[in-house]
Amino acid sequence: QKKVMDQSNAITRYVGKLGGLYPTDPVAALEVDIVIDTVEEASKFIVYTLAGPKGVFFTDETHSAEEKIAIRTKMMDPTIKDPKN
Repeated sequence: QKKVMDQSNAITRYVGKLGGLYPTDPVAALEVDIVIDTVEEASKFIVYTLAGPKGVFFTDETHSAEEKIAIRTKMMDPTIKDPKN
């Protein structure tokens, strides 16, 4: 019987372990997990700047190039918790 697995980070770790790419040392594994989770968090904001607040891909009418750049610039500011606001 096949199982469906739907957590991408868990699948990434699993595949890394199968391929010998995931560390066995707990501290090294923690560092890898931090990178994986950081990339996932950042990608949400990148997708937001591509897809827009309602998940509809930006058109020229929704956000200008300057607004998209402003959103992406806010993403890089570590003092801002949620660059969408």
